[in-house]
Amino acid sequence: MDDCVYCKIANKTLPSYILYEDNDIICVLDILPPSKGSFLIFPKLHIEDYTILSDEINQKMITIAKYISIILKNKLKFNGLNILLSSGETGQRYKHIVIQVIPRFKDDNIRISFNRFREDPSFLEELKNYITAELIKMSQQYLNSEKKEEKKETKKDIDYKLLNQWFEKRI
Repeated sequence: MDDCVYCKIANKTLPSYILYEDNDIICVLDILPPSKGSFLIFPKLHIEDYTILSDEINQKMITIAKYISIILKNKLKFNGLNILLSSGETGQRYKHIVIQVIPRFKDDNIRISFNRFREDPSFLEELKNYITAELIKMSQQYLNSEKKEEKKETKKDIDYKLLNQWFEKRI
């Protein structure tokens, strides 16, 4: 996307302090950080909706966040971390998935706050039931697809064994 600052960084049309980069993601130091050592990780492709992000890219983003945090903790000796993932219509200027990692220091005066409310217990129960049922469906679909792959591999093994048996009889 032409006006997206994250796309411009990924395409190297804006300068940045790159910490990590591969074909899918880029990680840079935040030039307007809420605290020392804050960094950003985002997909190189302009993806706005976290729910459509591939598992592979998601895993890469989370993994690099962890390892850079380990390195930074050794250097900066921070006391904790906030990790914020923004996606879609969240009030951010550019609708590009981004993970912001914010090292936290004693007395840093950073306040992350939300307007909280007491949720209706019946809604919580309904939502819990819906989510767990959907997770079960997703896991069954995944396991069924794995079984199909195993059957394909098993069939290849059986065919190969039969071929070997046939070949040995011919020798």
